[in-house]
Amino acid sequence: MVFNRFKQKSDSEDEFVTRKEFNKLKKLADTHQEYLNNIFIFYELEPTPFLTEMRSLSYELMNFFDNVCKKHNVEYWLDYGTLLGAVRHGDFIPWDDDLDVGMMRSDYMKLAEIFQSEIDESGLENVDCAYKIDKHDKVSQRWFQINYRRPEFKGKFVGIDVFPYDYIANADTVEEKYYDSRKKFYKRRTDGEPIREVVNQLYDELNLNLQPDNLIIPGVENVRGKVNLYKFAALEYDNMFPLRRLKFGECELLAPNDSHDYLKHIYGKKYMQIPSKIRDHGRLNRYRKQPNIMEMLKESNEMFKKVNENFKF
Repeated sequence: MVFNRFKQKSDSEDEFVTRKEFNKLKKLADTHQEYLNNIFIFYELEPTPFLTEMRSLSYELMNFFDNVCKKHNVEYWLDYGTLLGAVRHGDFIPWDDDLDVGMMRSDYMKLAEIFQSEIDESGLENVDCAYKIDKHDKVSQRWFQINYRRPEFKGKFVGIDVFPYDYIANADTVEEKYYDSRKKFYKRRTDGEPIREVVNQLYDELNLNLQPDNLIIPGVENVRGKVNLYKFAALEYDNMFPLRRLKFGECELLAPNDSHDYLKHIYGKKYMQIPSKIRDHGRLNRYRKQPNIMEMLKESNEMFKKVNENFKF
């Protein structure tokens, strides 16, 4: 017997809203959205002492990262939400608590090899760096991360995600192979193949280049492409380089030459508006409730400031 949806009324009929009710709810949501945009445009809100200390700790970690990159002639740029915050707010996105940077593959590989020695030489405590382990299979190695932790808590206090990018001459067909190469990449990393050997195989499969070329695409271990957060996109070399310094809170950090074009590829044309949906890692609220949190933050900030003041180039 074939079910006839029109034969009898469903018990759940009242769960569906009419077009009139939907339009009313949408109008209400749009009004709240407009309130948020007006607050962003016309008001300057002051952060709480807790948020101020958390932000300062992130700035100090980024200053240390920037110092290491200067010392070793490594170029990076602010990426994803960190770049969006710098362009739209001149600082963090108000609800963000993470740091994202991108860099070309040759610099990325170099950074991964030297960063631990810089941590050790500077005497930084509770700072570690390693490739991110995939949360699903608990084995695959993804992008490079730099994290500051406190032994009192599980998880990182503040951290930097470092995403790789690659040069390519022509990207017309590369997206078709991109996802398959990603799966192969993770399989090889899971099997323990040396990272440089895995990268060489990846470059052969996708016809990528280490030297500057017409276009730049996100590395397969990035968060772009099929079944990922953001769409795959090929970026023009001239829109990316030369990099330029951009204000980010208390810092002046490197960013794409045309940051607005870059952000359109990630977030679309309305990236300068406050979005209707947000992604929140929840770290700020979790740590805010911890006993003696302000003392811990001040202690951590003093450690990083001392290291950055005495950094040896």
